[in-house]
Amino acid sequence: MCISAFCGSRAFFLGFVISLWLIAIRYFCDHKRRILWMGLVIVFILAIGVIQLKSDSSLGRLLIYKISLSIWRDHFLQGVGWSGFKKVYLEYQAAYFATGHYSNKELLLADNTRFAFNDYWQVILELGVFGCVLVSGHCYFLFVAIKSALSFEAGAGLIFELAFISCLTISIAACFTHVLENLWAVCCLVTAVSILLYRLRFPKFNRGFQLVYASMLSGLLIFSDGTRRLYHYRVYQTYEESRMLVKSGFRAAALNKLQSLYPVLNHDGDYLSYFGKQLAYSNKTKLAVMILKQAGEHLSIADNYMQLGECYYLLHEFSLAEAAYIQGINMVPNRFRNRYALYVFYRDTGQTKKAAETGKGLLNLPVKIPSAIIKHIQSVVAQDFNK
Repeated sequence: MCISAFCGSRAFFLGFVISLWLIAIRYFCDHKRRILWMGLVIVFILAIGVIQLKSDSSLGRLLIYKISLSIWRDHFLQGVGWSGFKKVYLEYQAAYFATGHYSNKELLLADNTRFAFNDYWQVILELGVFGCVLVSGHCYFLFVAIKSALSFEAGAGLIFELAFISCLTISIAACFTHVLENLWAVCCLVTAVSILLYRLRFPKFNRGFQLVYASMLSGLLIFSDGTRRLYHYRVYQTYEESRMLVKSGFRAAALNKLQSLYPVLNHDGDYLSYFGKQLAYSNKTKLAVMILKQAGEHLSIADNYMQLGECYYLLHEFSLAEAAYIQGINMVPNRFRNRYALYVFYRDTGQTKKAAETGKGLLNLPVKIPSAIIKHIQSVVAQDFNK
């Protein structure tokens, strides 16, 4: 936990400091008020510091929260389903940028987002009302844990201290980043909570809460993506081998391996996306379209739509190609390559007016990170305009 806190994760660092601060209040009870106020000042300064350290990252999170509010409004009762955020978020982001009512800063901050960067908010979005119950239960548990820790109700001891620090650090970090995707974090949280549940003193009328809460956390561990990957460890190992074969130039052998994995991984969006792209690169265009469309049922990313657009173009289904290109651009509107693909599509299909509009948009598009590729794209478009 200490290593995680000091290896660049602002969220874990902040959670670690807060947990240590509460432990200090516990042991220096004679100076409790002084430590309390000093800790509040230090935590406030640290919070401001970590936000300013990577201000664009913090603003990017605010954009995610802003767009995901639309998901909550549309699905506040039942949610979008467990692990459904990565399937629907970019569709909502595309709809937001398609309206044209956004700032240049928001355009530059947009990315292929898969997580809400707040696990509690993501649980609510995915599970709706039931997610609210889960989050409320965890907040109540933390309240009891902190209260007991500060008053010595749970007793002292190294095991209790480590469990308390681990639980609080992970719980605070989950407010600012995606923690629950990591199996080690979920296992650590479940272990820490189990120890605390054994040591904490709940009111008699809330004894049933301990059993229900423990069952919910066990379900979180059982149904997490990390557990699924661990269960299919050999399958995912083969998947990684196929990726290495592609990098080494053995695409045919890689495709054979990827094909053999389909019966097991046909619900994994990352696998389906990669499989579809390799099929497209191997000129198996119709099959690539089928697999990429299936990938969209589990994972929505701009790259898949751009690849679909290229496949539809090769199949001479130009209206579908245009729609796929535009959707991919709206998902992440700051990508020059995506807009250039649409520009080339319009140019090569003789749609001069649309090509000119797209080209002007390319030349006026704000640059997020300058690169040689961007300069080349701008140069090609400018030369086309001067012909």
